[in-house]
Amino acid sequence: MDRVLQAVLRNNLPSFIAKVFTTVSPGETYLRNWHVDAIAHRLIRVHSGQTRRLLINQPPRSLKSICVSVAYVAWLLGQDPTRRVIVASYSGDFAAELHRQFRRVTDSPWYAELYPGTRWKRETGLELITTQGGGRFMAPYSDSAVGIEAVRVAYDRVFQELAFNVRFTIDEQVQISPSWAYVRTHSAGVTRHASTGKTTSERNQELFILRKGDDGKWRIARYSFSPINPPLKD
Repeated sequence: MDRVLQAVLRNNLPSFIAKVFTTVSPGETYLRNWHVDAIAHRLIRVHSGQTRRLLINQPPRSLKSICVSVAYVAWLLGQDPTRRVIVASYSGDFAAELHRQFRRVTDSPWYAELYPGTRWKRETGLELITTQGGGRFMAPYSDSAVGIEAVRVAYDRVFQELAFNVRFTIDEQVQISPSWAYVRTHSAGVTRHASTGKTTSERNQELFILRKGDDGKWRIARYSFSPINPPLKD
């Protein structure tokens, strides 16, 4: 790979996405469209810290997953192998396929030549870890958790790998109807990884959607979180 092409792939995310597509889908024709450039533009803003929340809503088969879960994560870890990225999916089978595609990219000769500083130290059921402590974290390969028992089992698997020591601070709590409310928080602390024995710093922001039951008790109906970048100052 010549130096000009290397520079393009390192500095132009749409071109990197195109290269990833030809790697994970050999023999298929890549049709570049404006929506891929739009996704890449927004992802670059996430990378720079200008955007802290990003929701991409597009029809199926429009390359959302390849752009974000495969190409962007590979590009991000190439730029900085100390970064830790959480990847989630609605389906265990689809999560496994995205993982295979990601490995196809990072194991390719062109990726190794493009990012010689990004090397893989260990792969577990939960993580693909770089030699510099970064990596791609994902939940175990399992179907979507539906129902109380399924959610409990899913969290048990995660907590076998991760031990959290964090402090939550409530930023906002709003009751929007007699039976619905939301709470925004941010948290800070450390997480210990059982597979590596390492401890990493954590700073996140969370959103809890609460629903009031017939017994008058409030319970969590929905929950989401995202890392804080750059970190908030306490």
